[in-house]
Amino acid sequence: MKIRYAEDYQAGDIFELGSYEVNQEEIIEFSRKYDPFPFHIDEKAAQETVFKGIISSGWLTGLIWLRMMHESFLCHETTLGSPGHEEMLWPKPVRPGDRLTGVAEIKESKVSKSKPDLGFVRYTSTLQNRMARRFSSPPVRSSSNPVPQVRSNMITLPNSELHVSPLCLGGNVFGWSADVNNSEQVLDHFVGNGGNFIDTADMYSQWVEGHSGGESESIIGNWKKKRGNRNSVVIKTKVAKLNSRPGLSPENIIAACDDSLNRLQTDYIDVYYAHEDDPDTPIEATLEAFNSLIQSGKVRYIAASNFSAPRLQQSLEISERLGYVRYIACQDHYNLLERDFEDSLKPALEQNGLSELPYFGLAKGFLTGKYRPGTSIESVRASGVTAYQNERGWALLGKLDELAQEHQTSLSAISLAWLRAQPTVAVPIASARNLDQLKEIMPLITLTEEELGRFS
Repeated sequence: MKIRYAEDYQAGDIFELGSYEVNQEEIIEFSRKYDPFPFHIDEKAAQETVFKGIISSGWLTGLIWLRMMHESFLCHETTLGSPGHEEMLWPKPVRPGDRLTGVAEIKESKVSKSKPDLGFVRYTSTLQNRMARRFSSPPVRSSSNPVPQVRSNMITLPNSELHVSPLCLGGNVFGWSADVNNSEQVLDHFVGNGGNFIDTADMYSQWVEGHSGGESESIIGNWKKKRGNRNSVVIKTKVAKLNSRPGLSPENIIAACDDSLNRLQTDYIDVYYAHEDDPDTPIEATLEAFNSLIQSGKVRYIAASNFSAPRLQQSLEISERLGYVRYIACQDHYNLLERDFEDSLKPALEQNGLSELPYFGLAKGFLTGKYRPGTSIESVRASGVTAYQNERGWALLGKLDELAQEHQTSLSAISLAWLRAQPTVAVPIASARNLDQLKEIMPLITLTEEELGRFS
C-alpha cells in the first residue's frame, strides 16, 4: 500500500477519518473500548439512545487515528500543541445499525522537513451518523477524473426522523430512458457512494408507449429485493396522477398505496406524496385516508406536490383542527430558470415550517450544459428544453461554466448547490439515466455568498 504524503492533501479536501457501527449490546460499553480517548455515554444518555461524545478540533478521538501506513501517522502540527477538546451532544437518536463517522476537512498541509514520510496537516472534524458506511481514502486527483466525487453528508429531513442524503435520486427515468440494467447500475453507484434517498411515483412511466405506470416502482422494488437493503434506503412515492388510479379520494389512496407497496416489494413507504391537488375530493377525506395509512404502519410520513399555497394552507389547518397527520414537506418545480416558487409557495412553507424538495432541479437537463447554441442533442427530453434555449438561458450557462471551472466540478453540481442554499430547500431531486450522468450530480459543493449573488 502506498503511503500518502501531506502533499497529497489540499485545503478544502473532505474525507472520512473512520467509523463505528452501533450495536445495541455495546452502546453503554462504547466509552470503555476506546480509552484513553473515549466517547462518553452515560447511562441516562444510553437509555435515551442519545450519543454524547468528545470531538477534537484536530482529530476525532475514539473512532480511529488518521493512519497513513502502519507506523506513519498524519499528525496535528506540533507547534499548535495538543488538540483542544470540546463536549458535543449528538442531537439525534443513535440506533443499532447506525454508523458514526468522523469527517475531516483539510485546512492546511505541508511536508515535514525532518521526516519526509510524515506530513503535518491541520484540519477540523465533525461527527456524522451514516448507515452502513465504510472507510474512504483521501481524494485522489487526476486529469482523467477532474470532478471530485465527494461522499454525502446525511441530514435529517425536517419534521421527520428520516436521515437522508443531500441528493434525492429521481426515479422518473427508470424504465423510460434508463433500462433495467442501467437503472440498477445507477442505483448501486448512488447507494455505494453515500446516497440513500430515492424518489418515484406510481405514474412513472405511463407516458411511454406500451407502459401503464408503475414501471419505475417495479424496477426499484426488484433492485431493492436483490440487494436486501430496504432498511438503509429512504423511498418516497406518490399518488393521484396514475391514469388508472387518479385523484385523492380515500378509496383511491388506499388502493394505490397497496399497489405501490406491492411493486416496491416493501411493507411501508417512507414518504407518501399527494402528487397533485384534487379539488373534487374534500380535503378532510383525503387527510383521513392518509392518516389511516400512517396508523396502519404502511406509511411513515405524508407530503404534498404541486399544491397552490392557499390549498396547502387549508390542508395544514384542517390537519391541525382534526388532529390528523400533516404534510411534512412539498415537492415542486424549482430551479435556476424556474423561480415562480419563490413568490407563489415559499412564503407558505416558511410560515408553516415546511421544507421543499424541488424536482426538475436541472431544468430537464438544460443546466447540465449539454445543450449549447448551434448543437443538436438526441434525447427524449430535448423538446422540453426549447423554452430555455434563448439569451437568458445561454447567459446562465456562462455563469455556471465560470463557477464549475473555479470549483473544478460539473455544471450540474453547481446548479444543485444553488438549490441547496435556497431558503426552505432541504434536498434537491435529480435523475440520471447512466453512470456518467450520476457522477455529475453526486459532488457536494458549497457556494459562497458572493457566488450565490451571481444568480440574483
